[in-house]
Amino acid sequence: PTLTDDGTSMRAAVFGGTGQVGRRLIVQLLNSQVFTNGIASISRSRLYPLELAIYDKELDMRGLRQHMIGKNPTPEDLERDGARLVKGCTHAFCVIGADNIKRHTAWPQYEVKEQEYDSSSTAEMVDRDLAYAFAKICKDSGTVGHFSYLSQHGADPCSEDAVLRAKGECEDLLNELSFPAVTIYQPRWILGTWRKDPLREMVYDKLGLGLLLPSHLKVLILVLWQAVCLCR
Repeated sequence: PTLTDDGTSMRAAVFGGTGQVGRRLIVQLLNSQVFTNGIASISRSRLYPLELAIYDKELDMRGLRQHMIGKNPTPEDLERDGARLVKGCTHAFCVIGADNIKRHTAWPQYEVKEQEYDSSSTAEMVDRDLAYAFAKICKDSGTVGHFSYLSQHGADPCSEDAVLRAKGECEDLLNELSFPAVTIYQPRWILGTWRKDPLREMVYDKLGLGLLLPSHLKVLILVLWQAVCLCR
């Protein structure tokens, strides 16, 4: 269906659309032909066609509208522009912080080194406060009926792990907002490639190497592939 129960055309909002999960999600949403009223990507930077062409060279991006909220977003930034960012959206997807499941920080502006990522302040800002702020503006919009949140396996507000604790707290906050429908995903692992490396992602995704080969063979194949590209 492309309409809600009351006949409204479906429109989606994706928070974190430039991450490895967000990009794949946007491709799936665009190809689904369900969200006929468009898709709003809310992120810190712009998503370029080449980054999505890795997954689908014929992808039609005309239905995608991008909103950049700056390199140092805060919950206040979302709250200030909230009505504009999610206007008319019927579904919302929060995949912010998903890259952090691998314990790498996707937020260098907070000046947290990788080995220090588990600091409570960073986890609370990224995995709880920003995610909840997005959910709050979606709820206040009055049009979002289904909210989806990418959490993590083991998320628990009582956890000693800063990330798991922040995500668990966010889950509790989401339930308090009383959306008509909430879906919380708790993956144990997210298999993919790190950062925006089109060559690496093309080899992994198109050739299906992410799960089938041991790590040393993956590296060898990537090196050989780069050599072939250089010889063209």
